[in-house]
Amino acid sequence: MTPFIIIFAVLMLGVALMVVSRLKSAQWMRAPVAPGRLVLSGDGQWYVTVKGQGRFAIVIESRLGGPSPEWWPIQSALASRARVVTYDRAGYGWSGASATPRTSAQIATELHAVLHSANILGPYILIGHSQGGLYVQHFTRLYPDEVAGCVFLDPVSPQNDRFAQELEAHVFRRSGVDKLPAIKLTELLCKLGVLPLLKPLLMKSPPFYYYKNLPRDVVETLWRHHLRPELYETAVAEYSQAFQAANIQQLLERPFPSVPLIVVYHSAAIIIDEIVQYGGLSREEAQQVESLWERLTRSYLELAAESRWVVAERSSHFIPLDQPDLVVATITEMLTALETQSSPVQEQRQ
Repeated sequence: MTPFIIIFAVLMLGVALMVVSRLKSAQWMRAPVAPGRLVLSGDGQWYVTVKGQGRFAIVIESRLGGPSPEWWPIQSALASRARVVTYDRAGYGWSGASATPRTSAQIATELHAVLHSANILGPYILIGHSQGGLYVQHFTRLYPDEVAGCVFLDPVSPQNDRFAQELEAHVFRRSGVDKLPAIKLTELLCKLGVLPLLKPLLMKSPPFYYYKNLPRDVVETLWRHHLRPELYETAVAEYSQAFQAANIQQLLERPFPSVPLIVVYHSAAIIIDEIVQYGGLSREEAQQVESLWERLTRSYLELAAESRWVVAERSSHFIPLDQPDLVVATITEMLTALETQSSPVQEQRQ
């Protein structure tokens, strides 16, 4: 009977953890905190934070699985110059989940509707980090008359499937490019209610490791968001839809307008070191991953004649967390250029 009792006790503990986790998540969802507010749009609600005033509205589209509080310090730093908008995509943070496919077109359309529902009108300066860059690109193609400029931070390429096609199988598998395995594992642990027990370990791993420079109350808010199962369900849906042929075809159906853009790219040396350390690849193999990554990212420069490439020399892929001052300076530069109707386009390292 002893093994049976042990198994039964473990199962009961697991059920208890799941119930407690779900109850806490539901309680958290019912009480959104400042500085944002809930905006009703269509059949859903989105958590939106607006700071500052000005002619231009700087709208920030976060990375895959990245709740908007990651951006609050940068938002506050920019608020003296313009209206700055952060929001949680459907299924993230305090925003309600959505049953619609998480294609880039759908997400861009939802953002546009949310902005208008909140009476946040353009012209927009769009900021897209990682997969958020794909959504910014789609938004700009759909609503070209409302967009004044774009800043892409290590944006995901629409041709992201080239990693799997051009790299050897073991290199691709260990490179960390494919996000699904890690997201699905975290989703499972979250649903089982195990994540709170792993907090000390997770705080030493991405993305929590990169939160070390954020205010403590913001980190705690982010931790609560990462305990929400819908975050991972949505991230899986977004990642699965983003690179489907139909989604990319829909993205490219409309031309990219003639607006200035800046691409901020990570440090190649830091990324190579991370791939070697965490993926167990040789430096030569890590260099193959990095070289393809840079080629794909540089394709963003071809979207517009007025484009510029900036290297964030002290940053991994988490540029807004590694070098927030550089992000603020780059966005401010774009804002100033638009205000004076001029923008330099030379390559630069910082």
